[in-house]
Amino acid sequence: MEWTITRRDFMRGTAFAALGAALPLRVQAETTTRVVLVRDKDVFDENGRIDGGIVQRMLDDAMTAVTQKANPAEAFAALIRPEDIVGVKSNGWSYMPTPPELEAAIERRLLDVGVKKDHISIDDRGVLTNPVFKQCTAIINVGLVCNLPMVKGKLRLHILSALGPLFHGRGPHHYDQRYVWKYNGIIVGTDPVAVDAVGLELIRQKRREHFGKELAFPTIPKHVALADTRHHMGISDLNRIELVKVGWEEGRLIACGETES
Repeated sequence: MEWTITRRDFMRGTAFAALGAALPLRVQAETTTRVVLVRDKDVFDENGRIDGGIVQRMLDDAMTAVTQKANPAEAFAALIRPEDIVGVKSNGWSYMPTPPELEAAIERRLLDVGVKKDHISIDDRGVLTNPVFKQCTAIINVGLVCNLPMVKGKLRLHILSALGPLFHGRGPHHYDQRYVWKYNGIIVGTDPVAVDAVGLELIRQKRREHFGKELAFPTIPKHVALADTRHHMGISDLNRIELVKVGWEEGRLIACGETES
């Protein structure tokens, strides 16, 4: 039986449920891994709308920091080939879907790499029947993905939207506007476990700040550690994650092996 784990599973009752992505790929064990957190205080305008141009810049900054390439074109080219067929696994949860501005930013850079327009598809619930996903050679994950044969060996990049996350709830589909805050960030890496571990630590720190104490999660999110220690899918130990922070510092909340870029 194939083992499947999703961010909705381990974040059950917490904020990043709507941003969830699976940990479906067995990755080579590494001593450390790099995760980039990019924030911009101006990504929301005065009416709460997302500025697509700023999101593009945030993604570009994240990609150059993750790949350590000179520019966004080289950064995406390090992970995606022009001949690839690319599925962008998004999230369609009605309360907190993947921002279309982030989807557009990803697609724009894929086109810049040379991927054909008809070789790119952004989808969520329709991935099992989507012809692009059925033929895809590469997957960019900004949503929930199952451990299916079509996925294995194809995941190139993991993006966790933390623009306006939810930090407290009572189940995978629970939504309460009182616990949404504008964090103005995105978290990017090539190790799915490490990206989720950083996201989980962010939520833990926000809960401590908001409630004034270390408040236990309604459901213990132990799946991140198990994805590392039992299933060897990536790194969950924050001491082994190099967190590169880019941009806005105020209210950042988290630090783990951090460096500035």
